[in-house]
Parts: sequence; structure tokens; C-alpha cells
Amino acid sequence: MKKLFILLLSALALTAVAQQPTEVKRVAILETVDKEDKIVYGTELMLRTALATSITNTKGYEGYDRVDLKQITGEQSFQRTGMVSDDDIKKIGVMTGAQYVLVAEAAQIDATHVIITAKILDVETARLTNSAYQLMGTNSDELQNGCRKLADSLLGLSSTYSIPSQMQGECKVGIVNTTEIFAQMPEIAEVQKKMDEVQASYEKVYGEMTTEYEQLFQTYQNNSANWPSSKKLQAEKTLKEYQQRMQLFIDTATSDIKNKQNELLKPIQEKLENAIKTVGKKKGYMFIFDASASNYMDSNLQPEFENLNNDILKELNIKP
Repeated sequence: MKKLFILLLSALALTAVAQQPTEVKRVAILETVDKEDKIVYGTELMLRTALATSITNTKGYEGYDRVDLKQITGEQSFQRTGMVSDDDIKKIGVMTGAQYVLVAEAAQIDATHVIITAKILDVETARLTNSAYQLMGTNSDELQNGCRKLADSLLGLSSTYSIPSQMQGECKVGIVNTTEIFAQMPEIAEVQKKMDEVQASYEKVYGEMTTEYEQLFQTYQNNSANWPSSKKLQAEKTLKEYQQRMQLFIDTATSDIKNKQNELLKPIQEKLENAIKTVGKKKGYMFIFDASASNYMDSNLQPEFENLNNDILKELNIKP
């Protein structure tokens, strides 16, 4: 039996969307998420349109912003939560013909600036392909320019670790690598142990099912030639039903294991998030970005973006 579970000690590996000169990849752009309800609607529309235009102007890609999420999925609270299920992502792909879905969230920084965080999801797997962020002004030109940079980063063409010149010196920005920190948290070893036990229990049951199926199949193979057609058909039906039972068991076990993993990892993730927030408040940072959530990091920006990994580890009582 193939392994049903691989514990993720870090975030999913992020890869840039590869350009295919002979194939145009469609990116469905969902409504801009505004959890705090502080972004004026006109700005949200400009952001969505500017992202669609920037992606369309990139060779090999087409931005598609005519997505009515409520009609496709029945989801009423997307703009408030930014949450969209794996099944809905796949449904969006089928309905729009898109290979990717782009989810962007906007937050107001001051009267004239917003920060946009965005991620691209593969519609077939619903897995994260890439993520990026961009701080930009809210006038038309600055939005267009900011969305161009954001699209370039999402499509793996450049970095978006940039701050508008008029805000240089006003923003205190830090960087952490949650993948590295997460792997050093002692709770992870206990989670791994528990998940190994859960997986072993499912593998034991599946092994017993496999043995029983093989015995039924061997009996059929050795004797079916001498059976009447009615008995042969019944045996074939039994084998087919057993195969379906085995597949259902795999599907159920995979889901149960994933849910158990999420249950065990959630408090650890929350602990890490709280430590990042605590350090940010103590040291007076306006932003703390996750370096492990981008496929690109320019070493020239290190003086501007302070690495806070050691501070976070100390907050977690872990020796750096």
C-alpha cells in the first residue's frame, strides 16, 4: 500500500508558474478580499482589473476577472473570509476554463497606501503554486504599477519585496522563515509520533483487506473455469465490490489522516503566529513577511528587511 500520509514539517514547496510559449494559461481572478471592510469599492475594482490586465500582458498568460463566485459556488462570505474550498477551486476551473485561481487580499495601511497579498492556486490539485505581496499607493498609476510588479512576482518573473519611495524610512519591516522555525519546534516530533501511529493503524487494516482480496481472487482464478456462469458472475461481482470497498477505505483514511494532521498542527501554528505578533509589537514593526512564502529573495534587501528568526525562536523558548 502506498503511504497515505506524509507529515509536512514546513510549508508547501512553492514553484513559479512556468511560461509555455505555445500554451496560454488562464488565471481566474476572484474578488479582492477586504476582511476589515476599509477599502473603497472603486479601489477593489481597480485592483482586480489591474491584476487581470497585468497577467494578460504577460506572454503565455490570460487574466480572467469575470468570475461570479457566488453563482459558481454559492459562497456568500468570500470577501469577508477569503476562504475557498478545494472543491470550489476545481469547480471554478471547470466553469471558467482556467488552469489557475488567483486570490488577493487588500489591507489599508494609511489614507493613500494599501498592501496586497496574493496567491495562485492550481485548479487541478487546489495546491498553492506561488504567493507574493506588494505595498502600493492608491492612485491609478501607482495601482497599475504595483499590480504589474505583483503579477510579475506571482508568475515567477521578479521579486515584489519593494516599498514605495515616499514610505521609505517610515516602514519598519521584518522577515521570518516560518519553515525553518516550524521545523525546530519540539512539538513537531510528538505530532510525527502520533501521526505514525495513526497511519500504522490504517495500514494494518488495509493490509488485512488486501490479503482477503487476494485470497478471493486466487480462488476465482483457480476454479472459475469449472464454475457455472451464474457462480462465475457472482464471484466477479464480489471481487468488483471488494475493490470498491478498498478504494473507499483509502479515500476515507486519507481524509481522516489529513484532518488529524490539521488538528494536531493547528495549536502549533497558532503558537508560532502569536510569537511573531508578539515580537512584531515589541520591536515596533509595521510588517513581518514570511520568506518561505516566496520563491525569490534578493540578498541586497537584507539591510532593509531585518531577519527576525532568532527573535521568534527566543520568544518560543527555543535556543537559536
